[in-house]
Amino acid sequence: MPRLEGDDIAQLVYLCALAIFIASGIVASRRSVSRDIKAFAFWMAALAALVTIYGFKDDAKAVWQRFAGTLVPGTAMEIGGEIAVARNAGGMFVVAGTANGADLRFLFDTGASAVVLSAADAARAGITVRDSDFSITTQTANGTSSAAPVVLDSVSIGAIRRDHVKALVARHGALDQSLLGHTFLDRLASYEVRGDRLILRDR
Repeated sequence: MPRLEGDDIAQLVYLCALAIFIASGIVASRRSVSRDIKAFAFWMAALAALVTIYGFKDDAKAVWQRFAGTLVPGTAMEIGGEIAVARNAGGMFVVAGTANGADLRFLFDTGASAVVLSAADAARAGITVRDSDFSITTQTANGTSSAAPVVLDSVSIGAIRRDHVKALVARHGALDQSLLGHTFLDRLASYEVRGDRLILRDR
């Protein structure tokens, strides 16, 4: 669909206003001229307001994302081509995202060599593993355990998506929170912690 430039929008507003004015004169020819002028002014103001709102839609979206990200830590905010995530009350970055299209929450963990899904999150993502698949030895907060290697169709954080992401599935009870590790992070252009914000860059 072609985009409307400023001059095109101004011309469209003028033509719409003119059409409304003429139509109102035809349909309500018995009304007084002063009422027609008031109606014309009202529709002109309404159209101008709509055009103004449309022109500032990107700014309004950015303001809403900042508000939502502050109100709900972990919400991915798209700001200036970057994804920003607020630190939670515990000082961690728990990031809202998806794996295989399923809504999950990942703990940002630069110490994790791979994306690691808890058993519950793996089930939500439609992943089934057999006991014999747990061939990778891992070290967790609960001690040494094992994990099953898998390849996720996709992992997304906000607008950033990576396909065919290598990951691990933890045994049941071994991991409470899925981890956003290096098999996703290393495929970004860059990432950094800036104050209370985690910044992810796609390019």
